Amino acid sequence: MSEPTFLSHDDPREVIKSWMQRHDMSYRKVCMKLGMSGPGRLANLLSGKDRFSEGLVPGFVQLMSLSEAEAKIFLALVQLDALSDELGQAQEALARVEREDQARSTINTRGRLESQRALAEHLQQELTQLR
Repeated sequence: MSEPTFLSHDDPREVIKSWMQRHDMSYRKVCMKLGMSGPGRLANLLSGKDRFSEGLVPGFVQLMSLSEAEAKIFLALVQLDALSDELGQAQEALARVEREDQARSTINTRGRLESQRALAEHLQQELTQLR
């Protein structure tokens, strides 16, 4: 069975995790080499709790000794990941706006129905009185 290659992953986090595993690098060692504040920051980054910014790419490129082509691929993976996050946020915002719009429409519709019922009852009462 061959060792996974750099291109085996389409997520920059998985690329880093795979590299760390192959090179027996702990979170603490990686943080020290990158000058990161601590293993918790790296854990959040690799778990997806924190966003992977392009500013982190040069440090990881150097740490993993990536070739120029691999560095470009890694940067592209980071950019795709960021775009995917932005798309997800935009879709969530759109869904939220649609739900709010539906809620407003429901309230408006309910209000119109109540107004129409009140008007109908009032007209029925007036008609009854006239008879």
